[in-house]
Amino acid sequence: MDNKLIKLLQITICTLFIFLLYTNTNYSDDKDLVIGLTYDIPPYIIDHASYGIEIDVIREALKYKGYSFKTKQYSYGQLTDVVTKDGLDGAGPVEKKDDGTYYSDYFIAFKNFAFTKKGSKLKINSIVGLKGKSIVAWQNAYKDLGPEFESLFSPNSASPDKKYREIADQSKQVEMFWNGEADVIVIDEYIMIWFTNHLDNNSGR
Repeated sequence: MDNKLIKLLQITICTLFIFLLYTNTNYSDDKDLVIGLTYDIPPYIIDHASYGIEIDVIREALKYKGYSFKTKQYSYGQLTDVVTKDGLDGAGPVEKKDDGTYYSDYFIAFKNFAFTKKGSKLKINSIVGLKGKSIVAWQNAYKDLGPEFESLFSPNSASPDKKYREIADQSKQVEMFWNGEADVIVIDEYIMIWFTNHLDNNSGR
């Protein structure tokens, strides 16, 4: 598989995520926290959350106050509930909600693009231009990418786009794109490059 086969479309979607830390007074004397993170999304979270950019940022932020942490991994869509339901000390990245819990400042940015294969000759110049295309994106992407994207691809819209799919495992998302199961993939550029190179090294494409 040659990365030159990827055509970067004109539509660029950037979004920031928030690391959520629920401050429980119960752990004030416990210096070893349990933090919920997504499944691996290299280069941000790698090797079952043992290292990566997100891990490094969280480690340094908590170390400043004398804390260490262990990780538990979940699908992105589960993260906002793992503290209240599973008793974790924190989770991220998540969107901020008015729910009485403590949210940190923005701590990481994902630069998301719509990609297609050069040979498909698709011309997409706007978000609305994605309508009707076979698309894969990450879980709950429709909530993260702005009101126009949500109005087109929310499962709660008046006429949900059946060609739009969200995949919790982003390695599977990339694999589906390269296997021809989708015309377009919406994904962070570095996650796309990482998983594409991984498929290249292990599939002989």
